[in-house]
Amino acid sequence: MLSFPPFPVWEAAHPALVHVPMGLALIAPFLIALGVVFASRRRTWFGAALCAMAVATVFAFLAVLSGEAAAEIAPKTPVVHAAIEEHEELAELYRTVLLILTIVFIPITLGAPEGKKNAREQRLGKAFWPAFLVFAIAYLWSMLLVANAAHLGGELVHIHGVLAPVSRNAPATLAPDHGDEDHEDDDD
Repeated sequence: MLSFPPFPVWEAAHPALVHVPMGLALIAPFLIALGVVFASRRRTWFGAALCAMAVATVFAFLAVLSGEAAAEIAPKTPVVHAAIEEHEELAELYRTVLLILTIVFIPITLGAPEGKKNAREQRLGKAFWPAFLVFAIAYLWSMLLVANAAHLGGELVHIHGVLAPVSRNAPATLAPDHGDEDHEDDDD
């Protein structure tokens, strides 16, 4: 019989929550590109991208909160602590940048020129493209932020062996054969 799996405790919800902002934030540029290509439906595509960014922003806040909760119960080795700090700083920066980009994209979406334009829309179009270009560059930078934050999160699990608890009674642990040692190969 199929059923929904139980939602993990808050401290272990981070892996489940973090994939939503990453996925939606990476889909938004494709929706924006469709709006650039199909000018007659530009606001529709930009609106879809804005919705994806807004949901991604909400989940980015939830992911940071659940990550902070998970960090509180994570093993306190110096290597793990340093890795968590670096991951946390990038994730918080990404969350803030995504919030700003989402807010900035609202007037870009509302001011996006579509199809045939009257004189007023042509003037707006001249201001639109430079603003859009700055936004696009900033958004690409934010994608590098989330990719690096995700990479560091992956290192916490796959290199440092930090595992989240599955219930309130199970503490966060290090995977077997992981500890405080540095896992880089020594060339000595």
